[in-house]
Amino acid sequence: MHDMEPLDMVMRYHLETKHHLSRYARSLGSLDWANQPNPFRRFDGTVLIPLPILGPEDDPLSPRYDDLYHPFTVPRAPVSTRTLSRFFEYALALSAWKQVGDTRWALRSNPSSGTYIPPRATC
Repeated sequence: MHDMEPLDMVMRYHLETKHHLSRYARSLGSLDWANQPNPFRRFDGTVLIPLPILGPEDDPLSPRYDDLYHPFTVPRAPVSTRTLSRFFEYALALSAWKQVGDTRWALRSNPSSGTYIPPRATC
């Protein structure tokens, strides 16, 4: 495998370790609970911008469910630190912490394994 081109090596690894419709991704057979990623998603070299912490009283009235399927019935909101704060909370926030014994992990409001299977993929 060392004689492969770097991109070919990456693609081979991706194909061999992704989930499939008929089976889970190849793994070591257990989760490595001791090496969890940082749940707060910090990236080297980026500037941390504090966003406001919003309470329920800061929520706008929710649109009616049916309105979501009709164009222009839900009013637009300007982009601001307040709207970005709420968007990131709903999309990326930690929703709970779980713990069993000494092992503790975070749950996200919108979890994802990161797997992407394109439509009509050949497996």
